[in-house]
Order: sequence, then C-alpha cells, then structure tokens
Amino acid sequence: MVIPKPLCQCNVCMEAKEKGIPYKRTGPSAFIHDENILIDTPAEIACQLNRSRIKQIDHLIFTHLDPDHVEGLRVVEQITLDFRTWEAYPGKYIDSFCLNSSTSA
Repeated sequence: MVIPKPLCQCNVCMEAKEKGIPYKRTGPSAFIHDENILIDTPAEIACQLNRSRIKQIDHLIFTHLDPDHVEGLRVVEQITLDFRTWEAYPGKYIDSFCLNSSTSA
C-alpha cells in the first residue's frame, strides 16, 4: 500500500508526510540485482527504478495481476518499445511471466 495516501489525515499518513523515507512508501515491487529481475510494476515503478539507479531489466515477474502490481507495465513497455515508431529498441527485450496465484497448497 502506498503511504501516505493522498488526502489522508490519519496518524500514519501524517507521520509519513512529516518524516519522509522510510515512513513514506511506494507500491509493491522488488529487484534482484544478480539476475536483473524486476518483480511487479506498481504505478510508481518509474520513480522506484530511477531512485534505485536500475540500469537493466532482463526478466519481469508478476506475482499476480491485481492493479497495484501491474499498473506500471506501461513504463516497462517504454523501456523496450519506441512509441514514436512502434518498433522495439534494438537489443531491448525483457522476458516476462506471471506466477499462477490460483494454485492452492
């Protein structure tokens, strides 16, 4: 969950607004540096990638397809696809797949 929530005046959100990081949080995502694996793309993924100075993504994993985990997919598309020509950038390719969250243990 993003904290602080816009317009929220609760104690948690007010503290995050006042103190900033690490109280301020963006959407759910993780990056594994050794393999250049991005896990999930929340709406704030562009800020997360830039803040962490990620230079290359080779693989993309979606844990599940809820909006808070996939809203930033367009940002990842922009890394590989030139929207001026609708052609892929040469040498830019990201393997992607979604984990099956419907399987029960």
